[in-house]
Amino acid sequence: TDGASDEYIIGNETANDSRCYLLKNDNVYIVPFIPTTAVGSSLSFIDTQVFSITPDESTGSSGDTSVVLDRIELTGESFKEPVIIEYDEDSINKDIITSPIQADANYQKIQDITSLLKSLKASSAVKVKCIDADLAEYGLDSPYLTAVFTAGEESHTLNISKPDEENKCYITADNIDIIYSLEKDTLSVLIDSKLSSLRSELILIPYIQTVDKITISTSDNSFIFNTQRQKDEEKSTDETPVYTYSVKLGENDIDYDNTYKPFYQKLISLPVLLDETDVTEHGGLVLSIKYDYFDKKDSDEIKIFEIIGKER
Repeated sequence: TDGASDEYIIGNETANDSRCYLLKNDNVYIVPFIPTTAVGSSLSFIDTQVFSITPDESTGSSGDTSVVLDRIELTGESFKEPVIIEYDEDSINKDIITSPIQADANYQKIQDITSLLKSLKASSAVKVKCIDADLAEYGLDSPYLTAVFTAGEESHTLNISKPDEENKCYITADNIDIIYSLEKDTLSVLIDSKLSSLRSELILIPYIQTVDKITISTSDNSFIFNTQRQKDEEKSTDETPVYTYSVKLGENDIDYDNTYKPFYQKLISLPVLLDETDVTEHGGLVLSIKYDYFDKKDSDEIKIFEIIGKER
């Protein structure tokens, strides 16, 4: 604060160990540790913490201390169209793909992406005060993948280059004019993503106690499961109603616990075997499954078609 300065000259390591010689005011000292930033380039002084998102910045259920990304949009070479994933507290998986298809997201995949983005740290900074020529040099003039995501009121953008021959990727973040480098493996959960890997492996998984009616139709038959629910006054509270359930198939009673529940579990376990973009032509309708709900006007319907040229 008084304008005075000190000069330090760092010498070689000592002969016996990794300590270094240091010269100050004509006196030589042996010091045990020299920060790498002191002996590296000026880029060594740049903070490589790209994102650091705390639970306070994100939304989620009341009392939840985990980080929630409200919206993720992915574009790039792996996607024919932008993929948008939105947080939905009322869904079983919590995250829903809303474009280019409507589907539950793969829970573990979204957790891995969230974990990466909320605390992304680069290996090093390679360029500052970047201009267009620098972006082109590092493959960021047309990024291999771009992730735009929001957490609460904050919005962030991550641009990622295609991995180079050394399996390194280069990134830029938000409006910061710094290019960072990372190992490909660090970013693999993003750059190896495809629409088929981001969606749930199950087609639709509505919660059983929300379903009022299931209609299963083939070309020549229909089967209707009607669920009745009755409020249990003794177990219910003002905040949380509790119901008992019974089911009919047509006019016949079905054992709710021993028959209907196992059947329902198999019904919602229909797996996705093929990415929608792989199907260019389909045959006739084989089966449709329609779900109606107690507390929602809109229905959900799964339609299963024959795939021409495949035994599916």
